[in-house]
Amino acid sequence: MSPAKENDVSSFPPPLAPPSSSCLSPSLPPLATMFRLPITVCPSNYDIQVSFHIPMRKYRGHVDTSLAIHSPSQTICVNSSNLELENIRLEGEDGRVVMGLVSDTNTSIGVVRIDFGLPIPIGKYTLAMDFSGQIRSGLQGVYINRYTDKDGGEKEGVSTMFAATEARSFFPCWDQPDIKCTFQLRVLVQRVSELEVLSNMDKVEEEGENSQF
Repeated sequence: MSPAKENDVSSFPPPLAPPSSSCLSPSLPPLATMFRLPITVCPSNYDIQVSFHIPMRKYRGHVDTSLAIHSPSQTICVNSSNLELENIRLEGEDGRVVMGLVSDTNTSIGVVRIDFGLPIPIGKYTLAMDFSGQIRSGLQGVYINRYTDKDGGEKEGVSTMFAATEARSFFPCWDQPDIKCTFQLRVLVQRVSELEVLSNMDKVEEEGENSQF
């Protein structure tokens, strides 16, 4: 799959500044009760690019989420657990870009609230953000998978386990069974690492570029 092209916003009005305060309106539901995300925002597709640095036990990526906002809101809540989220932006079909900041986090459930500083009207949007996380040692989320190579030596790879609610520890998403999305996933691998990308879906395309972490 070809990498998603970065949107050129130079021909559009300049992005709005993110909110300067993390103060929440009393009317907003507390994240501690948000075992299911609000249905006022509905995603339909994830376009993910990710790169792993096994020796450092870290990874980073970017996701473009196609979504529909069904009720005007200044905030969007997503599932995210032990992730750093940066460069959050929401782009409408008219090209208007609004920047956002994480204003509230609940680490026990794994949910964050993103504030855009002004009400976002009903419509279709692309929510884009960079994310980074740790490669773990247990069989949860993104973890180290040791294997034996053809010469009998032990090597390290990376595997994922998203059941039941561990997808949120890989990338920011709507991690609940009643919200289904299509997705594209591009994994960047340095050829000198001799790692192979395996998936339970067919490989669409392979390119000759090396990843840069």
